[in-house]
Amino acid sequence: MALVPRPSGSSPSSYTVGDSVRLACQTTVHGDLSIRRPVVDRVDLALANVLGGNKATERVGEERTLAILFADISGYTPFVERLMPYDVTHVLNRYFFLMAEVIQSHRGHVSDYIGDGLMALFGIEDNHDCGVDAVRAGLGMFEALDELNPYLESMYGQGFDIRVGVHVGEAVVGTIGIAPMEKLAAIGDAVNFASRIESANKEVGTRFLVSEDTVGVLDESFRVGPSFDLPIKGKSGTHTLYEILGLSAG
Repeated sequence: MALVPRPSGSSPSSYTVGDSVRLACQTTVHGDLSIRRPVVDRVDLALANVLGGNKATERVGEERTLAILFADISGYTPFVERLMPYDVTHVLNRYFFLMAEVIQSHRGHVSDYIGDGLMALFGIEDNHDCGVDAVRAGLGMFEALDELNPYLESMYGQGFDIRVGVHVGEAVVGTIGIAPMEKLAAIGDAVNFASRIESANKEVGTRFLVSEDTVGVLDESFRVGPSFDLPIKGKSGTHTLYEILGLSAG
């Protein structure tokens, strides 16, 4: 909503609103209207200045249907315990660089790095086929790993595997944090669920699991494997997860 400051002499936190603006869900504007921010203090003003300083990355919170992907390195601890500190960061940076390339090539956005894991969002700008994009990205990540592992074997005498989980659902998306640490983040139950799906791979011995909502948006070009009815931490009952095996031939 665009707010226009009142003429000089008015309160610094008063604004006029045009006739075309709707407030709330059933309110229209008739005549002059002034809006005053309920709290104006040092912290409030500082936040406004900081968050408004980078229009390229700023995004107001909104609820969207997204595909959320989590990926984690399988056997990470035994892999890194043999490496020097420099090599640990070098391997992770090389791994994250390759994974980010795959994610971005499928219209995804890496939202966060958590230790040796990452979280990616699909559908930030255009959520059409976001679930398809996320699953294709997950498969592409395994292909990129197949290219990375020979390098790791030659340098360190060992490689590693990854586990991936994807869920399609509603989440609140917005810019979180203070410059220079702000990031585009997703918040909500769908995010937690996607994280639990990735973790479930370890329980059932798979590499790539997705939710029932994700399978529902896939077409016949994907090879879907067996399903697993599992309890999910933080959610009641059992939930059906599906293994993704790859793309169909042809």
